[in-house]
Amino acid sequence: MLKVGIIGAYGKMGEIRRHLFSKTPDCQVVALCDTHNKNGSDAFFSTNPYDIIRYPDVDAVTICTPNYLVKDLVVAALNHGKHVLCEKPPGISLAQVVEMKEALGRSPGLKLKFGFNHRYHDAVLEAKRRIDTGKLGRILWLRGRYGKSVDPHFAETWRADKRLAGGGILLDQGIHMLDLLLLFCSDFDEVKAFSSNQYWNFDVEDNVFAIFRNRRGQTASLHSTMTQWRHLFSLEIFLERGYMVINGILSSSGAYTNAYAKEELTVALNRSPAPQAKHTHEERLVFDQDFSFAREVDEFVGAIRNNSPIRVGGIEDAEKLMALVGRIYENDQTSSSASVQTESVEKSSTAAPHSDEPESIPDRRVSGRFGQQMSRLDGLLSGTQVTDAAAQHLDADQGFARILQWTRMAFETGATTYLVGNGASASMASHIAADLSKNGNLRTQVFTDLSLMTAVANDIGAHEIFSTPLQRFAKPDDLLIAISSSGASQNILNAVTVALERGMKVITFSAMNPGNPLRSSGHLNFFVRARTYGEAETCHAALLHYWVDLVVGDLPKTQAGDAAAKPKLRTESASLVPSSK
Repeated sequence: MLKVGIIGAYGKMGEIRRHLFSKTPDCQVVALCDTHNKNGSDAFFSTNPYDIIRYPDVDAVTICTPNYLVKDLVVAALNHGKHVLCEKPPGISLAQVVEMKEALGRSPGLKLKFGFNHRYHDAVLEAKRRIDTGKLGRILWLRGRYGKSVDPHFAETWRADKRLAGGGILLDQGIHMLDLLLLFCSDFDEVKAFSSNQYWNFDVEDNVFAIFRNRRGQTASLHSTMTQWRHLFSLEIFLERGYMVINGILSSSGAYTNAYAKEELTVALNRSPAPQAKHTHEERLVFDQDFSFAREVDEFVGAIRNNSPIRVGGIEDAEKLMALVGRIYENDQTSSSASVQTESVEKSSTAAPHSDEPESIPDRRVSGRFGQQMSRLDGLLSGTQVTDAAAQHLDADQGFARILQWTRMAFETGATTYLVGNGASASMASHIAADLSKNGNLRTQVFTDLSLMTAVANDIGAHEIFSTPLQRFAKPDDLLIAISSSGASQNILNAVTVALERGMKVITFSAMNPGNPLRSSGHLNFFVRARTYGEAETCHAALLHYWVDLVVGDLPKTQAGDAAAKPKLRTESASLVPSSK
């Protein structure tokens, strides 16, 4: 008997999953979690999802929650030895998928499946079967359109909040079509994308247009929209010797089909010479029952019972899909307002967002080119990538918690925090050093004195202007903050080398090229996908000031016991070492 716990039991998907598991032989729903016990079920009930995960009678957990909760719940369930069936999307970033993959790797006997039910629809299955026979030749191109409309009340839901949803229509619905494009073409190497938010003015995008191409020359286009006033699902697949079109998709809402048009697969051979193919040449297959969710549950249960691999929606599928989602958002040249972010609101104690966050700033969005650039900066900062010395991805909050911990240690031991940078980054280093010294009672030092710099550059070499004084003064307990927009400045890299040799903790801030050498050099590395030096410097300044605010306690606690809570620094005995100017 497979005993199942459902988190988000009384939402739309929770109800569907509960019904299907209850009908599956040798399965029993034994635990439920939601904000309230809607139906007064006799099953174990809690409003805390971690009670379901820790419940000893539960063998498998189904997660039907807002996107920002997914990663923590999946990791916790795997760590507690539970199999997991989780609704899409698989978190809100590729970094989160990587973390879930690591948790699964620590428990190889467990099964993790994400709910991409569109692959199980009859029209999709039949199209894939026919294509795999090879009779129609190879795929040339695909065009996928998936759209719906929403109403102003949508703004009151978590899906309209980028912090909770991670993105807009792409993560909400378009991700299904994107998954189907990957099903038929396996992968894509090139991505061109645009997103917009011209009508609803939510916190997330309402339209995404994307074009993809792979090394085999296959091209696909995607339009995902929430301004489709008549709901639409259409997937066109054109091959060397024919074509297939799927129109309509069966759903619980019935919004993508009607009495005259069900889920329909049209198949025809090509007619390149005139006359072209006509409707009378087409074969039409109509499907009027949706077995997709039942097939998902059957495959999940079968994989557990037979210890067989997850065939659809496994961690590899999730990794490939979220990598492509990330590239769509990154490639968007007109608005980054919906960049998939490392979220700052994820918490592990409840299924509902906390209310003790800093007071929100009124949304007075500015349109036009200036507004687009401000939205882009917002997206770049929200998408800051943090890695440790082993190149493992961390959430932004985890990264800042770690740097704050090292800052506290430096304060307690009287160690010095050194900051180095060139040009605007040098000015930034001086500014942050002054703030940390004056407001945080920390020992800080920068090497921007003109006499010192010219002497070292003239007598030893320009590449050693930071490394040489570090060799003279730095101690093992000291910190080095290395700031470089390109991440490739040799004098910065040399300073990092010396710092590591002397046993210092090294924190780097870089941008632009994701493969830059500085990004892999520190114990903690912050990276921003900026296109220009101006964007890089603006984002680095914001990140550094956020660190300063944490140190001096300007930000309120996010949660009792949180590692990133307000630091308690002694101020009565710390001696100050002024920064060089």
